Amino acid sequence: MGQKYTNISDLYKQVKLNEREIIERKLTPQELEDRERIAKKLPMADFKKRYGKDAMAVKMAVATNMAKAKNETIEDELGEKYNLYHSTFSGAMQHAYDYAKKKMGITVDPKEIDSKVATGPKKPTEGKTNKYRLKGKGGNLQIQVYNKGGSKPFELNMYKEETELDEMIPKSTMYALVKDGKVIAKGSKRDMVSKMKKEGGKVFNAPSKKVGDTMKESLDEKFTKKDFAKNEDENQHTKNAIELVKMFGTSAEDIKVNAIAARHNMKGSISRKDQQDRDAIIKKYYPKLKEEVEINEDGHQDVASAIRQCKTITEDAMQILQKLQTMSPEDALPTWWTNKLAVASNSMNKMRDYLLVPSVSEEVELDEKAGDENDMKKLVGELQNASKMHLAQSKRVKAHVDMMKSGNLKGTLALAPIVGELENASKAHLRQSKTIAKHMEGMSESVINEQPEHEITVGNYTTKHFYMCGSAQTTMKKHADKEGAEELTRMQDMFYKMEKDAMDAGGANEEQKKKSQILYDKIMTKAKEVGIADEVDKYMKMHLDSMLKGDPKLGFGRTDVKESYQEMIARIMSQRSMR
Repeated sequence: MGQKYTNISDLYKQVKLNEREIIERKLTPQELEDRERIAKKLPMADFKKRYGKDAMAVKMAVATNMAKAKNETIEDELGEKYNLYHSTFSGAMQHAYDYAKKKMGITVDPKEIDSKVATGPKKPTEGKTNKYRLKGKGGNLQIQVYNKGGSKPFELNMYKEETELDEMIPKSTMYALVKDGKVIAKGSKRDMVSKMKKEGGKVFNAPSKKVGDTMKESLDEKFTKKDFAKNEDENQHTKNAIELVKMFGTSAEDIKVNAIAARHNMKGSISRKDQQDRDAIIKKYYPKLKEEVEINEDGHQDVASAIRQCKTITEDAMQILQKLQTMSPEDALPTWWTNKLAVASNSMNKMRDYLLVPSVSEEVELDEKAGDENDMKKLVGELQNASKMHLAQSKRVKAHVDMMKSGNLKGTLALAPIVGELENASKAHLRQSKTIAKHMEGMSESVINEQPEHEITVGNYTTKHFYMCGSAQTTMKKHADKEGAEELTRMQDMFYKMEKDAMDAGGANEEQKKKSQILYDKIMTKAKEVGIADEVDKYMKMHLDSMLKGDPKLGFGRTDVKESYQEMIARIMSQRSMR
């Protein structure tokens, strides 16, 4: 092993001196095995006594150094050795060409060398890597040259590019049905799943296997999408890369990803370059993982994913809340943060309403149609704002031009025309907004004429189910100009639609009762914001009782049907009780 060390402390000092080499030089598979064996023999108690919380990192660094080979060669996939370190870039590349021809049977096309190497990027500076994919007779060659600095700065890594199995094997024979550790059939995913339901066994994506082949027991614990998601949740991204390479990668990629893991473990963090290489591997092979057949899945993958994300959101929200509670109420938060919180809150409300109050999603979908009446009214406002913005911009440019002229400075000729262009744009947007507004006024007149007598219009929204409550018609007409009145009207309209559905069905079911309570709470929260909570609650509480208890009976507040004498008396009495 070369120099002898009398104790762990001396050995660690030497490790620190050679730390750059330890981190940058990749471990071979054999060295990885050696490191694990060596690490098991090193006394952990001594490391804990000397290095405390850094004990494991120091122990692994020492084991890594002891496992390093001293002959500065590395084995390729065939077990042949090539020189790893070179004093010149051209020497490293020439060694790669010669080795590829002699040991790999690849003669690199000289045109490839001329176009990609000789006239390609300059040789890598310290800390940088050049990568090449060179075509040749006998296959393609992948070469990486990293400049680590030192007397022999250029580190060579190379391997023969492998043909993907997926490209060679038809999809009709990609999958295998495995029973009692043996492949009993090959075919498409659909065929194998169908056969499995009849004969038992498990289905795997195994393009290289043939009928009769033995499948390793490890396949029974095959890495799945669920495992991948679990690792992502636990921040085990490198572990995911290792598992993906085990299933789909080349031997060269296996060496590469394990080297990344080793450096990550030693340093306690991952370098930007290693992170990029690791993420590229994950991006390359994750789509294949998605094709794996997972027999235990219940087919509700979207719901399962949503549940997992909701748990994450809940945890994040609790951590944010706990942090905010430690801060002073007078502390300022950045605008970008509060904006994101507002957007997130709004999105969560919409998602909640979509699941719990379906009518909300129906209304949202209707309101968000491009080109409808509401959208065109919004467009008028957008054009008016654009007109004001362009006019202000023209004044700012003109002020700058005037300042340049007063100082006899050059460069005003190119800016002067912009003033006129912005002024013209302002006029155009103003004209466009007026034309659309006039068009919409004509439409509004026809809409008003066609509006049912028991419905009202608040802002840009015309109700559809306010005939279920005369008090709501009176109250929301009275407060139509208040900020938030339109949204409050819309929410009440949803409630009355639900009430009408329950009435038509002969009574509210449990789900409708639950949703009516949720919607009532949201209505009252909004009414409080608008400042009319007491007025709204007088009639909304009765409608809620109607849904939950059937008392008063469903449809008690309708204004679109003729009442009997008894019904009229009951309505008058209920209205008096609200005063």
